[in-house]
Amino acid sequence: MSVKDDIEKLLKDMKLEYEWDEKTSRFLLKFKIAGKYLYAFIIIGKKWIVTSIPLIRISELEDKVNLKDFYETILKETFYLKEVNYGLTEEGVLVSHAETAIEAFNPNDFKVELSSAILGFRYFFETILPRFINK
Repeated sequence: MSVKDDIEKLLKDMKLEYEWDEKTSRFLLKFKIAGKYLYAFIIIGKKWIVTSIPLIRISELEDKVNLKDFYETILKETFYLKEVNYGLTEEGVLVSHAETAIEAFNPNDFKVELSSAILGFRYFFETILPRFINK
C-alpha cells in the first residue's frame, strides 16, 4: 500500500470529505468547525507529507490588531500547545501545520499530526483571534 493509499484510508475511516488532485499530489479536505469552513491541504512530497490549514491573511489583521502582540501570542501558543504548530507562508497567510517524514510515515502517527493541525484551526478561531478582535 502506498502512503497516498494509507492516507486515503485514514480519511475514509475518519469520515472526512476529501478530493485528490493527482497533478499536485495533494488531498483537499473541507469541513466546518466552530462555524468556519476549514480547508486542509495534505501535500505528499518526495520526502515529506505536509498538512497545512490556512487560517487568515495577516493583511486582514494589520489595521485591527497590534501585530507585535499578535505574533508574540502565536509564538507562545506554538510552544505551549503540544503538537500544534503555527506558521506563516511567503504569501502572508497564517497556517496551522504539521509535517511527517515519508520514511517515518505511520498511519496512527499521521492521524495525530492531522488532528493537531485541526485543533490548531479550532483553537485559533475560538481562543486566539477573539483575544485581539473582540477587545
